Amino acid sequence: MSTLLISGCSYGLVYSEIVEELKTLFSVDEVINLSSAGTSPDRQIRVVIEWIAQNGNPDMVIMPVSHHNRFDLPIAGILIIYIIYIIKHTGLWIGLTRPYERKPSTILLI
Repeated sequence: MSTLLISGCSYGLVYSEIVEELKTLFSVDEVINLSSAGTSPDRQIRVVIEWIAQNGNPDMVIMPVSHHNRFDLPIAGILIIYIIYIIKHTGLWIGLTRPYERKPSTILLI
């Protein structure tokens, strides 16, 4: 069985609408689309590597280019997002642009 693997951002999602055409065009039996809207190039590459590790090598991979300025931010849950929001909006946020201006009262240890 020949497989076409697709991984991208929203640019890759459009391939889900033309699965039969892709099968005919590339002479494959199966089209698997791992694309997700808004994802980064890092995620595109990571999911392809994970898929290959679990399922073996596909016959072909299509990776539509995402925006270079997108990035992944691993977050454990909503609590972490809330903590970051509070830190940023209460003035406790420590920027890395001026580390020499840090004051002991603004340093928050988590």
